[in-house]
Amino acid sequence: MQHLRRFLTQEAGVPKRRIIAMSLLTGMANMLMLALLNRAAAQADQSEHDGRLFAAYLVALVLYAYTQRSAMLDAMQAVEATIERVRLRLTDKVRRTSLRQVEQVGGLPGFAALTQDTQVIARAGSQVVTTVQSLVTLVFSTLYLAVLSPLACLVIVLVVISYIAVRKVRDPAIAVAMGQAHHREVDFQRALGDVVHGVKELQLSRRERAGLRRHLVEVAAQAHGLKRQANLDTVFDHLFGGIAFLLLLLAVVFVLPVVVPSSGDQTHQIVATVMYILGPIGSITQGLAGMAAVDAAIGHQYALEARLDAALEPHHRRPVEPLRQFDEIRLAGARMRYLDTDGSPLFTSGPHDLSLRAGETVFIVGGNGAGKSTLLKLLTGLYPAEAGDVLLDGEPVGPRTLEAYRSLFSTVFTDFHLFDHLYGLPEGVDDAEVNAWIDRLGLSGKTRCEGGRFTRTDLSTGQRKRLAFIAAVLEGRPICLFDELAADQDPAFRRRYHEELLPELKAAGRTLLIVSHDEAWFHTADRVLRLDAGHIVSDERQGGSVPA
Repeated sequence: MQHLRRFLTQEAGVPKRRIIAMSLLTGMANMLMLALLNRAAAQADQSEHDGRLFAAYLVALVLYAYTQRSAMLDAMQAVEATIERVRLRLTDKVRRTSLRQVEQVGGLPGFAALTQDTQVIARAGSQVVTTVQSLVTLVFSTLYLAVLSPLACLVIVLVVISYIAVRKVRDPAIAVAMGQAHHREVDFQRALGDVVHGVKELQLSRRERAGLRRHLVEVAAQAHGLKRQANLDTVFDHLFGGIAFLLLLLAVVFVLPVVVPSSGDQTHQIVATVMYILGPIGSITQGLAGMAAVDAAIGHQYALEARLDAALEPHHRRPVEPLRQFDEIRLAGARMRYLDTDGSPLFTSGPHDLSLRAGETVFIVGGNGAGKSTLLKLLTGLYPAEAGDVLLDGEPVGPRTLEAYRSLFSTVFTDFHLFDHLYGLPEGVDDAEVNAWIDRLGLSGKTRCEGGRFTRTDLSTGQRKRLAFIAAVLEGRPICLFDELAADQDPAFRRRYHEELLPELKAAGRTLLIVSHDEAWFHTADRVLRLDAGHIVSDERQGGSVPA
């Protein structure tokens, strides 16, 4: 339970003293009601009735209800608040994680299961409080039993110690099985994503559908088997505890009176107390099983956070002002490699020696796999240069200046993500200006901007690219990078894009990096960079004037 202990003790905001105090009072009220019931039952056997016992029982009941409610609410609200902080903390760290790290681990496996883990953790508050209250009730009830029969109390203590010892041995194996089941669940969610995102390919290939289904069945069966084993172990532990205490009850009724002669009233009180103790013991048993699942879920979140911590980029630790202008960006021997699991290079981009002057329009061309996307990620600072430097106005871009350097670029990559909210727009850009662009790009009637949000984004790829183009242009950054933006567009829009929109941006002082395969428009560029096998093989100046 180390992860659960850390969660409850180190995460701020949990009112531990108040919860513990309320739980202690709940347990004491429980024990007091038991003693009062035993006393009242003994008087009833003698045809005696004491109204004070009735009143005292009602007071204990009110105390129990108040402290139970208070402890439960405090714990649940504290856990929910802590979960919110942890989720936001993880989300912030994902935002600050390097692109290379995200790509290398396949989109952070385990993050998809964050919601499921959070639902499990949300039960921690009530489970911990119930278990603590039951434990307090067990302690006080056992002390009360010691007054009635020291021998019965000793037997109870021995049974409890034996049960704890068994759980101590078996709980680690249950935790391991639950952890393995979690990993297989993540694999299943990844395969389920293939079903959703690859629906076109799957509908065209029966063999591919069958293969993916076999994989889904295999992963689901493995996850089910691991969960089943963990559940079997949990049921065994629960059954072991229940049988042990039922045997204890048998011993109290049939054996104890023989060993230690006692009156019938005392035997009744001992039996009633032992039966009363069975309730808290059952709650503790169930609570420990539930807390084991919570501990595993918290462990998954902390493991994910540790991976994120290892991939954080230091330049994000303090905010910086975005840059609004530059004179020259230069790659000086900049190189980046993709490595396999053994560390052998799969693809090398560079070394590149390249300069980009403010106000230029540069087309970047090359076949598939030529390294265009990698070069763009080097230029934008999304990929760090493993060798060489990226220079901004003659100064190397390092961890302290990387975020400011990145703020020069507005991008629409081929694998762009279209946010429905326009998060990055500067002050002064309102819905009317966005809607004017929507109308201009032929999207009126398709979507609108209301409250800084697109009303609809489930459009065709070409239409979504136009919305991404609008967002990039309105950000007002010095450099616009458009990766195959004209692809998936109709001929009329492609012509308008090259003859009207790009020249308009250039006239406004924007630097343009355009990835394109359409040679018909190369003459509109100042330069055309050709890539092959990760290297710039030519840098051709076109008819357009290059800024001095």
